[in-house]
Amino acid sequence: MESYKGTLQAASAAIFPLMFPTSEVAAKAQLGKDKVDYTICYGIALYFRNMLLSSLVNVPYLVVCFGEALNKVTQKQQMDVLIRYWDAADYSVKTRYLTFCFMGHTCAEDLASAFRQAVEKIKGSKILQVSMDGPNVNFKFLQSLKEELRESDESHILDIGSCSLHAINGAYKAGHVASGWDLVSLLRSAYNLFKCIPARRADFVSFTGCSKFSLKFCAVRWLENSTVICRALEILPHLIVFVQQCKEKAHKRPTCLSYKVVEEAVSNQVLSAKLPFALSIAEESESFLRELQTDKPIVPFLSAALESILRSLLSRILKRPTGEARESNPHNNHVVVFPISGVPERQFHTRIITPADKEPSQRLLNERVRVVGLETRNVDYFRSGCSSE
Repeated sequence: MESYKGTLQAASAAIFPLMFPTSEVAAKAQLGKDKVDYTICYGIALYFRNMLLSSLVNVPYLVVCFGEALNKVTQKQQMDVLIRYWDAADYSVKTRYLTFCFMGHTCAEDLASAFRQAVEKIKGSKILQVSMDGPNVNFKFLQSLKEELRESDESHILDIGSCSLHAINGAYKAGHVASGWDLVSLLRSAYNLFKCIPARRADFVSFTGCSKFSLKFCAVRWLENSTVICRALEILPHLIVFVQQCKEKAHKRPTCLSYKVVEEAVSNQVLSAKLPFALSIAEESESFLRELQTDKPIVPFLSAALESILRSLLSRILKRPTGEARESNPHNNHVVVFPISGVPERQFHTRIITPADKEPSQRLLNERVRVVGLETRNVDYFRSGCSSE
């Protein structure tokens, strides 16, 4: 279908001389498939860019968004720049692509130079905020931009930090690594164990009676993998049965690394508690990201949303002290204070764990302890991992 479309595009070049009979360029025009795509994309890009700049003339404030990624064709870093603004005519927030810049190095000075080039036709006084992801070099660039605008009396730029997606994604990943549970290896191995191997899939169905298999885990987007963890939790009993059957029937036992990882993981009694805990953290973080990834003006709600998710996550592992304890020992090193502007000061005690009726992870752990009879050392190990996660 693509080749047929390309043939039609190439044939359309024959009508150019008829459309522009006096043009020598039109008489010699030839269009291949890639050239048509390039012409459509970049040939009219300038028109849309000028249209956007014209629409920004009467806009009092706007947000500049940028991100860098490798352009595989040019083998250079490409900075894409978008503009987000309030369209009074349509009474809505609009996000429009402005331009791009190529870079070799991506130091703060290089980012600043490319940024200035991209927004050279936009007044600095209109830039309300710069939206970006989280590398430290971006923060250095933002600091230099704020100083530059301050010197020119255009210092009202709003600093609300970096992209929440990267920060929370990174926090979840860091917590997983700190826990030492290594659920990633299990999730990947459980998927690869049955990927493109019909005979092994047939054995799994035969041994367990289950026709569901693990889903693919993507380590780039950690918080989009709650469905993967959910599926792993759903088929965990069947994976245990499969491993047991493979041990009993030696000729059916796979020799690949994926099987060894799965076999070792399912032998851990605490696995049935680890997966739900990791799932609950991922689902709560996902809801935050879904609600805040929108073109709607929700910056006024960002602080409260961050505070809410912080308190919710901390409540899983930290214990609230009594009022008497705070008054009798105000300098207790085990008390962590989280002052947030406009929010009453709260304190949390770092000693784990709270009573079962107040602690989700503890309720879950108690349930698993009753079901599988976990030993004390396994309970302590799980608690320690929860506090790291």
